[in-house]
Amino acid sequence: MVIFMVIEFRAKKRNKTAWVYGAYIPAEFSSLNRAWIINKEGSCEVDPKTVGMWSGYSDVSANKIYDGDIVEFYSYGFANYPLYKDKGLVQHTSDEVSIITYFDGVPFIYYRLIELVEIKIIGNIHDNPDFLDNSPRKDVEYESR
Repeated sequence: MVIFMVIEFRAKKRNKTAWVYGAYIPAEFSSLNRAWIINKEGSCEVDPKTVGMWSGYSDVSANKIYDGDIVEFYSYGFANYPLYKDKGLVQHTSDEVSIITYFDGVPFIYYRLIELVEIKIIGNIHDNPDFLDNSPRKDVEYESR
């Protein structure tokens, strides 16, 4: 059996007012040397710095999770530590989708998206650029379930 995954992208329009979703055409493949998203409505020039690929996963509200999303999630922790709530940034790494938590702006822990539960999108790095400057580790809430 062959399984195909739909590869979808999102990016902000060049004027940074709205998100568009569809197939991504990087500037180096465009005859106009500009980045584009193409979908059923047509094509739209986008800011290449805001392009994010769909992870193939959705959050608890059925919203698709893209690279650059900031998510809140529960993790089972290490060994016998209790379940805890944390926040992180979604990024494609070499061969999987990861959520990276930060401590004082430095990458701290890498989680595989598939290992987490109750993932909820709370923003994205393009609309909330100060996320990396803060220390989300201070917001960790430990709880037993």
